[in-house]
Amino acid sequence: MNKIDTTIVPDELSYLVEPSQKYKDYRFAEQLEWLSQNISKEELESLQIIAEKVRHQKDYVKVNRWLDRFKMTKYPIAADIYFLFGVMDALDIVFD
Repeated sequence: MNKIDTTIVPDELSYLVEPSQKYKDYRFAEQLEWLSQNISKEELESLQIIAEKVRHQKDYVKVNRWLDRFKMTKYPIAADIYFLFGVMDALDIVFD
């Protein structure tokens, strides 16, 4: 397994790296549907805490600016973080 280069992630967004790796395989509708039906209460609460931090720190704007600089087609960690927000959105977790 290849190690993902996370050095491009700004320090203030580094808290998104670990969950982005945990949920990086949930990118398509059928995968997200499966997750929504099988996610544990603890996992859901963990994502809600992350979303609260994103809201509180107004990090969603920072993430989007960062994604403008580091395209997800070139940087796997950028894609993983992008899709982490897709997971939260699919689970109706408000992050912005």
